[in-house]
Amino acid sequence: MASRSARSASVHAAVVTVLAAVVTAAIAGRATSTGALAAKRPGGPPRSLSRRPQKEYCIVRGSQVREALRCEMRFLRCLRTERRGRRRSRRRGRYVEVVRRPYGYTRAEMKSKSRTSRQRKEAKKRRAANELDFSHNYAAPSVSSSRARAAAGAFLLADEAMSDIELANCDKVDDIMDADISTRFTEVLVGPLRPLKVKGHVMFKGGVARLPWINGCKIIPATDFNIVQPKSPTKGVRCYRHGSDNEVFCLLPRQQTLHASGVGDVKYCNVIVPIIDEVLMKVQKKSIERGCIVVCDGRYAGSFGVTVPLGKRGVDQFSYHLERLGEKKYNIIVDFVVRLDNLAVNHTRSRVLRFIREARDLSKYKTMRPSGGDARSGTTIFSTIGMGKNATLSAHVDKDFFFSLTTVLLKNYVPSRDADRVIAYFVFPDIRKSVPLRHGDCLIFNPRIRHSISSRVLEEDTVYTMSTYIKSSNVSGHDNTRDLSEEELQAEAKYFDRFCKKSRKCSEQSNCQGY
Repeated sequence: MASRSARSASVHAAVVTVLAAVVTAAIAGRATSTGALAAKRPGGPPRSLSRRPQKEYCIVRGSQVREALRCEMRFLRCLRTERRGRRRSRRRGRYVEVVRRPYGYTRAEMKSKSRTSRQRKEAKKRRAANELDFSHNYAAPSVSSSRARAAAGAFLLADEAMSDIELANCDKVDDIMDADISTRFTEVLVGPLRPLKVKGHVMFKGGVARLPWINGCKIIPATDFNIVQPKSPTKGVRCYRHGSDNEVFCLLPRQQTLHASGVGDVKYCNVIVPIIDEVLMKVQKKSIERGCIVVCDGRYAGSFGVTVPLGKRGVDQFSYHLERLGEKKYNIIVDFVVRLDNLAVNHTRSRVLRFIREARDLSKYKTMRPSGGDARSGTTIFSTIGMGKNATLSAHVDKDFFFSLTTVLLKNYVPSRDADRVIAYFVFPDIRKSVPLRHGDCLIFNPRIRHSISSRVLEEDTVYTMSTYIKSSNVSGHDNTRDLSEEELQAEAKYFDRFCKKSRKCSEQSNCQGY
């Protein structure tokens, strides 16, 4: 009996040894064949693995993943598991791919790579801070486009003409004035632009007021975005974009705005509002065509003041509204624009004001002024105003040379009832911000960032929207027959050297014809 039991034990041990050897050979053969097939595959390793420089993988069962990870974790820097292949039964589990993903770089190469990426990020930040992201300039090689570029580079030429001491004193004065202006605002910082992934046009609904259905246009409530408003009526809000020194928008302090513009006085509102209504409902010939959808009552007046006529050279100082409206009423609207212009000058940073003043002195572009008056009685910055009654504009970008200013007025304004009531929203969809506007609020904004004016909040309200701006075509003179001066050629060269590192096209376009 003892010999029989010993013999059966030895046979059992031999069978177990043979089975273990067979299983080990099968697993090794499967891994080898899988690796060979992957090597022979014309597409190489799976798509998710093709980005790494080194790839070693084998197919094992799900129960062996933990053991493989424990063994390989000591000397592998990067280990990632991915499930792939067809599903098996629950008892047998799934095939799991264990992937060895070392970095594939030496320590010196990794340091060099991180240093290069850091330098690129810093250079990108410097370029973004130095860009004129609020000003539109044409890329065409015509004389008028060259004149607009020269106006944009005029402040660089003026800085070069000053000595180091004068430039340092000028910067010191700018810092003092900017610090004084900053005390009137609370600042908001937003991230980079994130365009909405919407096909076609986008309009924004301010409240319960109805908007007509427009084919191919999506309507979004303005309150879906983050609402930005000042904490007190004595302070405004300035919003900056990350990586840029220029504001996205600037909501001026309400008390100063109502006092300086005069719309806080009911008597003045009863004078200015009927004239605006007459312009939109009777005087305006037809609505101005724009690159966005405009929904309004009556007609939309987009060029009141200095106009750039189509079909002829040059820029007209007065629009046809002067003849059809009358000199007295025309000058009342010009006086209101002058008040808005003074508000913009008093709340704009000194370096930005220096940019527009040097551009105006070089290009001699026309600003809005009253009939029978000189340029000193007119505006300092703005040249044209656009107006609309119950207007709603889809999100768009304007080809303006400088910041724009928007204000809203309410018909039959009663201070005790409407002083703190929101009547519309100004929306910036790319930064997901909405600015509530009350009667008389003034908003300075960057026209090169997508913006939109929402519909009015209440259906029974009558809201007038007014926007002042400077078109780049006005700064260019809209005339290719005028030769560039020597100073304009130097300013354009400075513009190219600072903002356009690409090779310059031919700047001597004095023989270029057309308009």
